[in-house]
Amino acid sequence: MKFNLDDVKIESFNDGRIFNVAAKLQNVALLGKATTLLKSAELPTDVAHTSLLMTARTKETNIFDARKSCIESLDIVVALLGNIYHTTIFDKQLYAGWDDADPNLLIAESNVFLTGTIHKIDSNVVTDVYNNLSGTAMQYSKMAKLYAKAASMPISEEKFVKLWTILEIFPLETTPGQPLELAKLYELLKTVVGISQNQINKKLKIHSEIYAGYRSEIVHTGSTGFSEIELKNTTEKLEAIVKLVMRHMLGLKYENDLADFI
Repeated sequence: MKFNLDDVKIESFNDGRIFNVAAKLQNVALLGKATTLLKSAELPTDVAHTSLLMTARTKETNIFDARKSCIESLDIVVALLGNIYHTTIFDKQLYAGWDDADPNLLIAESNVFLTGTIHKIDSNVVTDVYNNLSGTAMQYSKMAKLYAKAASMPISEEKFVKLWTILEIFPLETTPGQPLELAKLYELLKTVVGISQNQINKKLKIHSEIYAGYRSEIVHTGSTGFSEIELKNTTEKLEAIVKLVMRHMLGLKYENDLADFI
């Protein structure tokens, strides 16, 4: 399967391939001393798994602006695929970096993922959702930047913070200096899931546990102080809420993502 979303090429395959990627060796070169800064390395894929290759290209002349543009485009696609399907599509990131396979392109940035779960990607569905993004594109791109980083992360405080910050961009965005307002998130959950405020308070515990407990503890002390299993359970619940919110922004129907928590 191969298709394009503007300047991003998306391809999934399960045949064995070898990519020539850049391996960084040194950040600093000593004056007067020959130094190898970058060299090519081989990256093989596994025929027993599905691999997902995404490559963003640009002819932007400023190298810093070019890389920024490519990464932002890739983040959007990661967020789209992760929310249309599931974050397991990004089980393991094999590579993220330069792709110099085509010398006619100034810059190409690639992401290669290995997934243990086979996902049949429907290019028509992905393209339709992408084309409908125009109304929320700026807001969604901010959320996608955090989502793309969190998608392949193991359970951790850092992953938790990135997921929670997605909600602070939408629907929890408030005027600077004003206290956080959860009402819009609650109304969205009531409308989309059909649950009551009592269920939100008792089952999801967004304020008492996720916000006042975990989020506040991490932000103010740098650590939750909770056990690994507690952090895992709460992060998985938060991730399900984030997926519901982002699918709603994409115009996609609710898929019972919160069924295990309510």
